[in-house]
Amino acid sequence: MNQQRQGSSEKAKQHDVVLAVDPTVRGMGYVVMEGPDDIIDWGTTHAIVGKNSFVRRKVLRLIEYCSPDVLVIEDAALGRRCARVKKLLATLEKLARKLGLKIVKISHGGLLEAFANFGASTKHEIACRLSEYFPQLERLLPDKRNIWDAEDTRYGVFDAAALGFAYYFHAHE
Repeated sequence: MNQQRQGSSEKAKQHDVVLAVDPTVRGMGYVVMEGPDDIIDWGTTHAIVGKNSFVRRKVLRLIEYCSPDVLVIEDAALGRRCARVKKLLATLEKLARKLGLKIVKISHGGLLEAFANFGASTKHEIACRLSEYFPQLERLLPDKRNIWDAEDTRYGVFDAAALGFAYYFHAHE
């Protein structure tokens, strides 16, 4: 896991408020966590045009509303994300730095490592484990998709929750 932090280099504390954001094709999925066992807010956003500026404004509103200590995002440099999403993640990182948040970037490998002990290696398996761990997400769990189907937009919440969970997992190992 690649971590870039601003401020203290201490390990995550139980009471850190974490905003985890995962860009999607249509917008983003997000979760706000207050410790590794408590998701206090979650959702998805969708935009037709101006996706990056829309997501940036939504993240800014979430930061103002939830006052997180940490922004957790994917480490796009190590992933296969399109140029638009890489630019968006860099913009969110810059925004978080400007607002004095600690920034943690988690690679896909770091994410898989966090869920390996739970027998989950696919996106759907990870979503299933998260819905077992966080019952409030159970109603959002999409059916396992066929390879020819488009990805359900609800996976954005689970991808963001996976980032938040991985943050706490790696911080406490």
